[in-house]
Amino acid sequence: MKRNVLKTVSLVICGCFYFFTSGCASIVSGGLQTVPINSTPANAKLEITDINTGQCILSTNTPFSASLKRDSGYFSKSCYKIRVSKEGYAPKEVTLEAGVNGWYFGNILFGGLIGMLIVDPATGAMWSLSEDPINISLVQEPVSITTPVAAPPVRPADPSPVITKPKNEYSEIINAWEAEQK
Repeated sequence: MKRNVLKTVSLVICGCFYFFTSGCASIVSGGLQTVPINSTPANAKLEITDINTGQCILSTNTPFSASLKRDSGYFSKSCYKIRVSKEGYAPKEVTLEAGVNGWYFGNILFGGLIGMLIVDPATGAMWSLSEDPINISLVQEPVSITTPVAAPPVRPADPSPVITKPKNEYSEIINAWEAEQK
């Protein structure tokens, strides 16, 4: 009989320890989240930048499944800028921002305050990124046909330059006097 009581008490203690030291979202969702990223056309350049730090964390080609952190620190969600580009196409950017994981509220029933205030926020499991694949369609840039602009025609130099005397206010008087002298 004492053995059964001891066994039961041990199980209850282990259950309580597990219940109060775990987070519901941490158990169900884990840490990193895989986000599939596709583009049309395929084999485009993919860059993922962590908006919170401003650092480019990944540079590769599409299609690609990126394993991204859900959080950016304690009680801080992650936010990413996804940029896809390819020669001959206009680049496109999409923002991917984490939202509250539905399993986080399971702490009310299963994880308790420790799971809600410590475990899930510390592991980042309280946040969730989109579970849908990210599909980015690039638009082809219009091909611009440029015609060369002709240079304006060059005027040939005048072979006999005309030299003119500068006029002054007395030139009419001098001209009239010279006419009288003749």
